[in-house]
Amino acid sequence: MERKNIFDRDKSSGKKLTYYIVLGICVLVIGAASFLSYKSIQNALNDKKTPDTPPVTDKVDSNVDNVKETESKKDDVTEEKTEQPEEKEQAPTEKEQPVVETKAYVRPVSGEITVGFSLETPVYSATLKDWRIHDGIDIAADLGTNVVAVNDGVVESIESDDLFGVVVTIKHTDGKKSTYANLEDSVELEQGQIINRGDIVGKVGNTAVYEISDGPHLHFEMSENGEKIDPTAVIE
Repeated sequence: MERKNIFDRDKSSGKKLTYYIVLGICVLVIGAASFLSYKSIQNALNDKKTPDTPPVTDKVDSNVDNVKETESKKDDVTEEKTEQPEEKEQAPTEKEQPVVETKAYVRPVSGEITVGFSLETPVYSATLKDWRIHDGIDIAADLGTNVVAVNDGVVESIESDDLFGVVVTIKHTDGKKSTYANLEDSVELEQGQIINRGDIVGKVGNTAVYEISDGPHLHFEMSENGEKIDPTAVIE
């Protein structure tokens, strides 16, 4: 029987141990290289998938400022609308007519009423020696006494009548008319002239043939809507 040398066995075992050690180192090296390669590839892929983006905070702050500015503008518009009241359509109204003040009528001349107003009962005429109606009043006054307008108005006519002499008629603002007869010829008014209450119309004369025997006086008449009225019911 052949006997093996113990030293040969030891040499064989040593070679095997060295082989496994070398093999283990190679495996570790290969594994490390593979891991490093994997990480490198992974990082490269991550860099491609995640692009550079600006900070989110700036965008958020900018959007907040824009929202605040928009809300401020809305508030301004709302205030403008609130300050301006809505114009409501108003139904057209009739234009009010100015109120014309009717002044009190004054006496055209101071003096006694010698013949009164009478449309129903005839009165005696000393000049004509008969009885007839009297559509005015006679006020006694000295010749040359000023006769005044009884109220505001416009001179409607100035005429010389065969019976009542010099006659002036004034149309007043309330529609009434006043007539002044038996005046002197020296009337200084003009037709269409505006005259005020108390202005001089003329002077007491003696031009009325119809009443020449009655002495100096003013024959005064008033009418309304074309109808003769009693002057004493109007003048103060």
